[in-house]
Amino acid sequence: MHKFIGSLLAAAVLLVACNEDGGGSSVSAEDIIIQAAEEVDQLEDYYTETAITITIGDEVVDETLAKEWFVEQADGLYTRTEMEREGEGTRYIVSDAETSLTYQEGDEEAVEREVLEAGMVEQSEMQQQMDRLSNYQDTHTIELIGETEVQDRSAYHLSLEADEDSAEGDGELWIDQETWLTLKQESDMEGMSLEIEVLTFDTAPEIPEGLWELDLPEDVEVVDQEALSSGIETDEEELTLEEVHDHLGEPFLYDAERFSEAVLTTTVVEGGEPEEELVLHYIEDGDPYARSIIQDDDGESNTDVDLPGREDITVRGEDGHMTTSETLQLIAWPEDGLRYSLYSDRPDLDGEELMETAENMEIFEP
Repeated sequence: MHKFIGSLLAAAVLLVACNEDGGGSSVSAEDIIIQAAEEVDQLEDYYTETAITITIGDEVVDETLAKEWFVEQADGLYTRTEMEREGEGTRYIVSDAETSLTYQEGDEEAVEREVLEAGMVEQSEMQQQMDRLSNYQDTHTIELIGETEVQDRSAYHLSLEADEDSAEGDGELWIDQETWLTLKQESDMEGMSLEIEVLTFDTAPEIPEGLWELDLPEDVEVVDQEALSSGIETDEEELTLEEVHDHLGEPFLYDAERFSEAVLTTTVVEGGEPEEELVLHYIEDGDPYARSIIQDDDGESNTDVDLPGREDITVRGEDGHMTTSETLQLIAWPEDGLRYSLYSDRPDLDGEELMETAENMEIFEP
């Protein structure tokens, strides 16, 4: 707790400095971000309740309430996280200095693993907040809008303007003037909006008896993470174009000019059926250019998820779709019994160039 008291003293020093010049505020946005990241990192014991809302267009697509306890004890860090999501029940993660137990309501199993070091504990929302604050200094132009009230607390209101090569969009931050906690954050990216708001924050939380234990239903089995992982086998095999043809059992499309290699990955989960993924890799001037995943057109594909930035298009005369964002460039379409998903592997390769690549693909048939 002494670190937190030190944080408040540092905050007071900065606030005094901000008002020395005739009472006017001269604190910079960069000063606030740096101070907030440092002070959040020094917090030891705390309890938070955080509301996380994701909106696409005018539709709220996900609402989560995160409750988190973090307590430093003599033998190590103790944590408990409860993630309540609409329609999905609660996900629990309870960790002491030795083991971590994760359980999703409704599952038949809870997963236990050893905690060998602090880095193995899943990041709390507070830790993620610290990472975001540090990253914003490199990815955004930050400006101080002013001072306002959030949750009845005095806060700095900051704007974030994303750089051209930033993976995140524009946004706003409200940072508490006393604790330097980010009380609220709003960000937008490709039609998707994210809002994170701290509803409760306590640096001296009461610890109920049994908090570091998880009361599981009687029919839930606790399985060891290591044993669970050992039940997964993955095999990668490099194929020639002729072997790709033999595997698919029919001719297929590919970029003959840029083709580099074809890799077939087979994953088998103990007790389950093998799952295969066939990927053709393409290079240009010796550097990664794109990759295409080829699968049977059974009407289902993991690229059919309605992601932000997706639009329906026509590819090679077929009904397909394109997804473009700062982190993903993808076009997908079915053709002659196969489904193709073409991904960019180069930051400057846009959707139009992917379309041109797809249109110029050739049929391989031995």
